This record gives sequence, structure tokens and C-alpha cells, in this order.
Amino acid sequence: MADNGFTAETFDTWITARETYRRAHEAFGLQAARAIMERLLNALLIARAENMFIGTDQIDHGIVNEVPAKFWFAVADANDPLHLQLWNTSSIACSVPRVGTYNTTYRLFNVRFDPKGVHKMLPPQKYRGIIGSVVQGARKRPPQLDLDSPQTSKKEDATPAPSDEPELSDRDLPPVATAHLDQWAELYKQVYRGTEDTEPNAIASAKGMFPGKRVSRAKVRAYFPARKRGPKTDSAE
Repeated sequence: MADNGFTAETFDTWITARETYRRAHEAFGLQAARAIMERLLNALLIARAENMFIGTDQIDHGIVNEVPAKFWFAVADANDPLHLQLWNTSSIACSVPRVGTYNTTYRLFNVRFDPKGVHKMLPPQKYRGIIGSVVQGARKRPPQLDLDSPQTSKKEDATPAPSDEPELSDRDLPPVATAHLDQWAELYKQVYRGTEDTEPNAIASAKGMFPGKRVSRAKVRAYFPARKRGPKTDSAE
């Protein structure tokens, strides 16, 4: 898609796909590629390519090529977003279906994204890295003790020494401000959807974003009125 009002100087201010992924990875961890792709599919992020080839034909020499939405839908259908070469080279190729004809291969070089769209996708600096890491950490299995090891052969050896400091329960912690929970919920809904959007994941994510604060299960549930409730645990209110 050509845009005669778009200049080379403007294109130079746009953010490369490689750099966009790096910033998104700092914020969302392994969910970075999915976060970018969902915004491309919903026209919340605009992409342009310095050079675009459709089949063997080069389209609109230079930087005036806005990447069509059908290309990103074809990419999403054919690939796992996490493993796209786009995030390493800022270039990508994919076959796009055409009505009544064979598929056509699109090849894009030096793909860049609009800075405003990238900025809106990323959370505030102080929250980056928290959402992506909390749920990923929650999925990890706890370490298993080797009962045959001399270090764990005795029950008392595997038991940590008691701490002199009293432990605080969730009820002793100050509550999270509603305004901060609003920001968390907006980011969470962008990253976790479908089967990943579960109540235990939401609780873990909210608690991980606000360490040292009390997160009410009821308040987290209020952001997801259509979701079925999961089993109650002792760790949340």
C-alpha cells in the first residue's frame, strides 16, 4: 500500500522489528511475539517495509510500503509468532492466499513499526518485565528432592532453618490502590487470552506485579465478570 506523503526521514524514525521485539520482550517475556502479532492483526500497530516483493515483482521502490493486513493474517496462520525470523533480521517472507489463484509469496525487508503504536503497546517503565515473568514462573514445577542423596536423607537436613523475623500474612499487608489494579488489568488482558486467561494465572500475575501489597481475589475477579471461577486456594483472599 503506497503513501506518497510518507518520507524517508519519517521512516528513519520508525522502530525496526528487531528493536520492537527487544523492547516487548523486556515487558512481556515469552509473550512478546504474541503481543506484537495481536496488535498487527487488529490494526493497532502499523508496519512498513523499505522493500517489498510480491512474487518476483518489487512494489513501490523505497519506504512507501505499508504492509497489508492480509499478510499478517497469513503469517499468523502459518507460523508460531515466537519463532519468526522477523525478530532477528527485521525481514520476513510468507505465502499469502489469493482467490482463484495459487498462493503468492511476499518478501519484506527492513520492516519497521510506527513509534506511537509501539509506545501504546508497552506498559509503563516501572511495570515492564513483571507481567511476563510472573505467570511463566508460576508454571514452573517446584524442585524435587533427591531422597537418595546424603544431603536429604535426614528429614531435618531438608528443612530450612527457622527465621528470627516474623512472617507476614496477606492480611497484614497494605492493599493495592484501585488505580494501579486498573493499569494491571489492562495490560494483563492484552497479553493473556484464551486458555491462558485463567483465574489462578490472573491472581499470580496481580500478586507478582505488586510484591509487598495485598491483592484481593474479589477485586481481581471483578475485572473478569464473564469468567468462571476457579477452585479457591488458601493463598488468596
